[in-house]
Amino acid sequence: MVGLRLLDEARAAGLSVTADGERLVIRGPKRAASVARRLIAGKSDVMAALAARDHMRQSCPLGEIAESSDDFVPAWEDCPEVPAPCPRCASVARWWNSLGESRCLSCEPPNAAWTLLRRVRAIREQGTK
Repeated sequence: MVGLRLLDEARAAGLSVTADGERLVIRGPKRAASVARRLIAGKSDVMAALAARDHMRQSCPLGEIAESSDDFVPAWEDCPEVPAPCPRCASVARWWNSLGESRCLSCEPPNAAWTLLRRVRAIREQGTK
């Protein structure tokens, strides 16, 4: 996806890119002005990539861990390709099973991972008592 590549390029150049409604907000060093111009030229792709990244971060099944830990932040732009939306629920939140098959996180949640997450939460709660 063009937007993801532009965001990667912006991050490498030291730029911060966010969306404020329909506005694209770009902050960073003046030496990266050429990258900023490319971001503006591809605004629709960049806005779509930002929206997809935000949706992925909000729908992360490990959201509580992500919010409580500085070292775990799911990054949509690290995904090599944007997965096709689920035909049932239109979600792009995906997980891959051990066979490498892509599954919808909403329609087909990874039950083993959910079980493990519940056990981790229980252990953490015991440690705080």
